[in-house]
Amino acid sequence: MFKSHTRNSILRFLYHEMTAEEAARMRHRLSQNPTLWAEFAELQQAKQTLPQVQFLPAPDTIHRILQYSTKTALEVQV
Repeated sequence: MFKSHTRNSILRFLYHEMTAEEAARMRHRLSQNPTLWAEFAELQQAKQTLPQVQFLPAPDTIHRILQYSTKTALEVQV
């Protein structure tokens, strides 16, 4: 079992949420540690199997937000 910070680091690397310096260190660790590489490969495969879903708000929701925005903008001007 890996420490959670290691798994979190792998996930940050996988989702490109690291600085260039952190990513370079992670690439080095992955190349030197077959167990860590296996964990990375497993998480990478899991990421690829996730559906590429995009959630969009319903048109009615957008309309209500815009109405509220317009109303509050008018109240501020008064």
